[in-house]
Amino acid sequence: MKPDRHASLARADLGKATRRRDEADPPDRHVSRPNVGRALIWPDGHIEQVDDGRGANLLSDAPELVQYSLALPQANVERVAFARVQSRDPWMLVSLSCVRPWGDDAIAVRVELDVRETPPFSLTPRELDTLTLLSGGLTNPEIADRLGSSRRTVATHVERVLAKLGQRSRAGAAALALECGLVRLPIPGGFEGFEHLAIGALEESVYAVRWRARHPSRSCEGALAHALSCLASRFQTKDLSEVTATSM
Repeated sequence: MKPDRHASLARADLGKATRRRDEADPPDRHVSRPNVGRALIWPDGHIEQVDDGRGANLLSDAPELVQYSLALPQANVERVAFARVQSRDPWMLVSLSCVRPWGDDAIAVRVELDVRETPPFSLTPRELDTLTLLSGGLTNPEIADRLGSSRRTVATHVERVLAKLGQRSRAGAAALALECGLVRLPIPGGFEGFEHLAIGALEESVYAVRWRARHPSRSCEGALAHALSCLASRFQTKDLSEVTATSM
């Protein structure tokens, strides 16, 4: 049987992705670094300082990260990594992971915030958006639709992203992006179609929490029905069964 050429290329790209990950995040990444802040967030929203308290200070200026942390256990996700990019602030690589400090059922979320004065791999915000959507398996036309860009522009962004990451394929770029947290939250265009990834499951959970906060008298089933209704509007149909089948 002849070896699968595409599988061989994918394995090669994954190996290269690992090497590029190590270049971007060296082996001593767990050693205390001045630009990395750490904190623990408990289910009641209490922020416990770790190290010098830098993480707690950073979280005070980024309340949405606290929301993501509180939603992580509800999303049944153990760990997720992503990038927070604001127009006037340095890039921040965020790592959230569920921990049980006392060895029981009390789950806290460990937060690591890595502030980067220079974006990883010299990516631009638009290239990060493109890489995020590419990592979800979207095609160039689908990415263009979400970003409101032309297909030619998206193709150019994809070429530049592959070159900067040193990858030959979209699969290799996606593997590196998900491993290093080079994906953006909120997901450009929404979480629909990303539920199979940790970032999509997390954002869906955050959406449900926010919906329940705005509609405290309604049930979780109501939140699901509302989400399906929004999807139905997007697909311009009133038949929710069609939307459900399309989303599977």
